[in-house]
Amino acid sequence: MKVFATGLALSLHHLEHVRNSLPVPSGVLLFYWLETLVVDGIKLYSLIDDKAFEQDLIYFITFSLTLGGEVLIFFLEYLVPKGTRDYYLLQQRDGYDDGAEPCPADYADIFAK
Repeated sequence: MKVFATGLALSLHHLEHVRNSLPVPSGVLLFYWLETLVVDGIKLYSLIDDKAFEQDLIYFITFSLTLGGEVLIFFLEYLVPKGTRDYYLLQQRDGYDDGAEPCPADYADIFAK
């Protein structure tokens, strides 16, 4: 089930990079990865507390690497700007841009103040 959910989340990452003209990360994906990090962090703590790495080292290493990948994906989703400016440049070329400053809400993410 987790493999399916991760595949779906990665496909949503791809769609967000392609269709989003603003550099704002997806709030849904940020919450998904944050929730996954919390749940898997608790599970890793439980594995360490139960000394599961002594019984099944392969599972412990695989789970730890998976958690590390989730941390990497979360930070990439949050820090790497999304989308391309091609659509925005087309709007400017067609005269739809009124020259006004962009609204700060267009560039705010879920962690913005």
